[in-house]
Amino acid sequence: MSDLIEKSEFTAGIYQIETNDDVLGGENGIANAQAKALANRTLWLKTQVALKALLNGSATEKFKVADATADDEAVSKSQMENALSVTSLAAKTALADADEFVISDSKDTNNRKKTSWSNIKTKIRGYLLTGYSANFTRAKGHLRLPDMFGNFTINWGSLTVNASVETYINLDLAYDTVHLIALCSSGGDVLGTHDAQIEIAGKTQVLLGTTQQEIVSWFSIGK
Repeated sequence: MSDLIEKSEFTAGIYQIETNDDVLGGENGIANAQAKALANRTLWLKTQVALKALLNGSATEKFKVADATADDEAVSKSQMENALSVTSLAAKTALADADEFVISDSKDTNNRKKTSWSNIKTKIRGYLLTGYSANFTRAKGHLRLPDMFGNFTINWGSLTVNASVETYINLDLAYDTVHLIALCSSGGDVLGTHDAQIEIAGKTQVLLGTTQQEIVSWFSIGK
């Protein structure tokens, strides 16, 4: 003799055996239909009672976080309700309003990872401007673009160059790898005789030359 197979479900309706039904046994027999439906309901009710005990925070029935390994790491119903309470959510919102955002390398006195919005802006600014430097002096200056723009540097200057004298000029900021281009323009004293030119351009210097004394403005690009 075997037992009825029960399912944890609230079976809808209890079958009424009719006068013309053949009374058959077995798993799906009409003679077992009523008992089977009641057994299903009973198992379902038992499961609901057990779940209710869990939700009521039974001393022996606690919710545990996925990685809990001991009782003191378990989470009771009251703790869950507190975490989801209006007061708790308001406190979390206040933290957000105070611009408390988590980043990997910033911790508070309780060793919790956090930072302020101002710190985040500082980090972003530092990233965007890494490598940047500038000297906007007209006589001799430079502008080094941030690393994210390719490490390009522009040097420039303006000075009086004597006639037929080689004039070496140290760049305001030397190039790390290569000098790409250098140009100059002279304002001379005699119309039509401006012949200033850059004769040599290197990573640290440019060489200017002219056949007459004149004011020469120059610039170069490198990286």
